[in-house]
Amino acid sequence: AAAGAAGGAGVTGAAGYQAVTQRLMALAGDGVTPTGIMYADLPRSAMSMYQSYIAVLNMMSGFMMGFGGDAGPNLAELLPPFNSIQPHLAPAGELMWADDKGLHIVSVQPFPGSTLLSPDAALSSGVGVPAFIPFTVGVMTPALGSARGTARQIQASTNARVIHQGMIILAQSQRGKPLTHDLSELIEANAFPPEYVLAPSSGIQLPVDFDEWEKDKRDNWIHKNASFVILPGLEEDLDSEIVAVFLKPSHSDGSRITVTFNDNATHLMPIKEAEELVKKQTGKTLDELVKAAEARAAEGTPDVLAESKARRAELIAEIRARRVTEE
Repeated sequence: AAAGAAGGAGVTGAAGYQAVTQRLMALAGDGVTPTGIMYADLPRSAMSMYQSYIAVLNMMSGFMMGFGGDAGPNLAELLPPFNSIQPHLAPAGELMWADDKGLHIVSVQPFPGSTLLSPDAALSSGVGVPAFIPFTVGVMTPALGSARGTARQIQASTNARVIHQGMIILAQSQRGKPLTHDLSELIEANAFPPEYVLAPSSGIQLPVDFDEWEKDKRDNWIHKNASFVILPGLEEDLDSEIVAVFLKPSHSDGSRITVTFNDNATHLMPIKEAEELVKKQTGKTLDELVKAAEARAAEGTPDVLAESKARRAELIAEIRARRVTEE
């Protein structure tokens, strides 16, 4: 019934069709009356179908790069080279029949997935579901996930940099006042919109009536829900080895977090590496600083602040001594 779709009016007389049909009937067993037979001459159709897939995947890659930035995946690279596929191609087919137990399908193909190279996209996918659809979904799902993850990382990096820039600008406007490590103070000073304290990967949304709340309620919400922590004891020295802001590990996508240094350079770092830098600078673990930030009142946490200032002074002296030696 469907045999002519893949190879033209004379396909039923072709040797390949006859051989495939005999194999299918043998698989189906005696007494079966086929309700449909599909045949694909893969050696003839494969090249044009392969080129079609390449074109579609290149188009999808362009979309991914637009969505996720320069790190977008090249989906066409997921396909094996055609010259490695071609030697294994052979005719394929599918036979369907129905009885009182339901619908039955048997198929033959040279290797798993080979019928994706058939012009009849329903072949081997079952009752007319286009094979290209599950193939595309299978390819696109991890690619979309990767692109979305990249976009979330880019947004988190942007937010961290904006927070650090807001700290510098506020300190400059206050004529030398130490850099704040309180996100709610920055928001109250309109250093940036409150949405910037939330990373996309956190899944937390700013309440729609946030601006209508009393100051104490806004401050408490920021302390509890913000995705970023500002390290205490910072000064306006723009040192490239001093950590200024980090993304809470619990708000990240996985094993790495966004870290912004005091020169506003921002990197995606393994959590363990970030923890080592932060502990050397403050004497506290990431988790301890997160807990202090979430519990912080507007006046800050004196014990954390004092220890961080002392350790930071020691670290700056060490960094400067090393740099002199290197020069």
